[in-house]
Amino acid sequence: MLKYIKSKIFYILLVILILVFIILKIPYLSLPLYWDEAWVYGPAIRIMEANKLSMLPDALPVYFSRGHPLFFYFTGALWLRIFGTSLIAIHTFALSISIAFIISVFVFCKKIFSEQVGVIACLFLMLQPIFQAQSVLILPEVMVSLFSLLTIYFFIKENWIGYIVSATLVLFTKETGIVAVASCGIWFLAEMLILKSKEFNLKKFLLRSLILIIPLILISFFFVLQKQINGWYFFPEHVNYLTNDSRSFLNKFQSYSAYLFIYWGRNVLTSAIIVSLALYFYYRKYRENPANKPLLILSIYCILFLVASSFNFYSDRYTMSMIAPFIIITSFIVFTTFSKRLFLYVFIAAVCAIQIFIHLPIKTSGDHNLGYADCVKTHQEIVNYCVYNNFQDKKIFTHFLMISNFTNPYCGYVSVNNKFLNVSSEFDNKTEMCIFSNMEGKEDYEKIKNSFHLKLLKRFESHHAWSEVYEVIKAK
Repeated sequence: MLKYIKSKIFYILLVILILVFIILKIPYLSLPLYWDEAWVYGPAIRIMEANKLSMLPDALPVYFSRGHPLFFYFTGALWLRIFGTSLIAIHTFALSISIAFIISVFVFCKKIFSEQVGVIACLFLMLQPIFQAQSVLILPEVMVSLFSLLTIYFFIKENWIGYIVSATLVLFTKETGIVAVASCGIWFLAEMLILKSKEFNLKKFLLRSLILIIPLILISFFFVLQKQINGWYFFPEHVNYLTNDSRSFLNKFQSYSAYLFIYWGRNVLTSAIIVSLALYFYYRKYRENPANKPLLILSIYCILFLVASSFNFYSDRYTMSMIAPFIIITSFIVFTTFSKRLFLYVFIAAVCAIQIFIHLPIKTSGDHNLGYADCVKTHQEIVNYCVYNNFQDKKIFTHFLMISNFTNPYCGYVSVNNKFLNVSSEFDNKTEMCIFSNMEGKEDYEKIKNSFHLKLLKRFESHHAWSEVYEVIKAK
């Protein structure tokens, strides 16, 4: 029995980690939706579930689809058809993707490196505040991360059916999935034309090239059809956000790089990988090491994703897709270069302690750490207060996120019967109530409070988050 347990110890550790992770996520499953999941992704999935399940561009109003491919919405709507439309059901959909992602990280490391590296990588991934938050949020980044990793895995293993399926799914999840395909393509060209140029075979080159671009051909049908239906290939609003000057690009590249390599405790991992890489080359462990190929492909992926993200508008949550590749690289390099396992265990314990006691407790209003739950709590309390006092017919001024909370039942704050009818972001002489929170609208908050006579009716606080409701006192 003990011999069997010892042989399966890393599988047992993985199961324990996943069970602990699930238990920790249970309190978050019943929370209403927040930020992008509240105003677009969550309602979009509910709309598709209530109508027709489809991945065609016309399956959703463009306000909700934002021109994105629809696999994430489709699978979410299908999940709700099967398990119901409760908040627990929709968050469990996100959690199931996250669990599949954790398992994929372990399998990737086990098959390519070792089981030990797999457990270390999974542990470090679970300790990341951004993954702790997004693991139950209705956002596509974890799904992009999952299929990107599988795309690279199947490419390395030369499992071309697996590659085509995974690459196609990541492209149909979000446009940034093209980074996974491009990473494989760059390595393929480098290997065929430079590293193994003496073994070049034209027939093999053309066949592999065709295999690599099949997912691109398949996704192109979606965008051609979108052009015919909507009149554009990519959502115009998003196209307008793209960076077109070098200074802005460099600033965002610096911000994304800092977030990936330094913030939220990852400076410890970055420092460890720098030291370990020095030892890796000093002891020449790179010589004829089969791990070099996957390490380089994962590195190419991170670099390309940083570049691609820097052309877009800045959002911390977009870095989610780079977290696992970075952690896998770190876990392997550190595990390989720590010749004395005592040093490795001390390092792992130190990382765990730093994350658990320093970085995981840090809370902000973003959707890239657990602080979002406090924001949701105050939003829920302010909505409940207004419902209890029958303010549904009042003319209410508030901001973008709160408008969705008050008017869209799919966000989980109000029901169809008690949603609010006259809520807007325009303050005029007919405005009767004002609702503020520290998540947005700071300039309006100060301006309106200083310019008009407002009476504070209620304030709700939860750690860093607060929300307030005011009555507008009319001049007599």
